[in-house]
Amino acid sequence: MPARITTIERRARLAERHRLTPSARTDDDLVAVARSVVALHATDPSSVVLSTMARMREPNAMAVEHALYEDRHLVRMMAMRRTLFTCAAEDASLLQRSSSDAVAAAERRRLVTLLEQKEVTTDATRWLADVETKTMTAIAALHLLGRAQYWTGNKDDAFRILRVAYMYSDLAPGSVPAFGTQAEINEIETFVGRR
Repeated sequence: MPARITTIERRARLAERHRLTPSARTDDDLVAVARSVVALHATDPSSVVLSTMARMREPNAMAVEHALYEDRHLVRMMAMRRTLFTCAAEDASLLQRSSSDAVAAAERRRLVTLLEQKEVTTDATRWLADVETKTMTAIAALHLLGRAQYWTGNKDDAFRILRVAYMYSDLAPGSVPAFGTQAEINEIETFVGRR
């Protein structure tokens, strides 16, 4: 007869695998901490910090925040059941494909229905696509503006650089700019040098 794993043995193995036993805890690999449970529950920002610290030899909230916001080895994302989780950055695409894509499709259908029911528009799908394009354009512009402001240290010069960058890119109004090629960066840096 094969050996059976008792409830006590199963719980002990689970505690070890989930890094809850003192011997399994770590301070220098917070990615391994997240991976030990696939992803950490993250709806409340403090729950990520607390559940990670429970798996550390010397709990350090700053180390957790550094991994999330500075190193970006850990990312917060919506995954299963429309709930936020924190996972290793390299594993985000797995969670995205396994759970988040279906959640996003359902949420989009719900939003389109709501926009039409509330009479925001009669063609919510087209309206939403237009909003997305404008949003991505604004994000790209703000990204470039942030880089220009960093280079110049001056918001007015940054706006001038942004206008020049738009002039030199063949953009249709409302299109998403593709700034960031080395030639574009060199051109902007040259312009900054001319002020």
